Amino acid sequence: MNMRSSKMREVVRELPCQLNVAGVKNCGEHPSVLCHLNMLSMGKGTGIKAHDVGAAGCPACHFEVDQGKRLSREDRQFYLLRGTARTVALLMTRGQLVLVA
Repeated sequence: MNMRSSKMREVVRELPCQLNVAGVKNCGEHPSVLCHLNMLSMGKGTGIKAHDVGAAGCPACHFEVDQGKRLSREDRQFYLLRGTARTVALLMTRGQLVLVA
């Protein structure tokens, strides 16, 4: 069963876009959404949404990595992975993501 977190989806709405896809004119419009890492390794399957792990992304950048036609698969993965790392780091510096031992 895939991990779902309404808190994660909610908290990214407050963040600026972490995808920053090159050439997207409306990057930065709010609210941001959780852009899932749509990969098999992240629980993605036919009709199954990936785990609630991903990047905070504005609607325009989310469209490009999710449904747009101008990026290659490799570029989509690059922006999603980079954006996810940026999102995790930002949440940690804000104290909104805390690791517990």
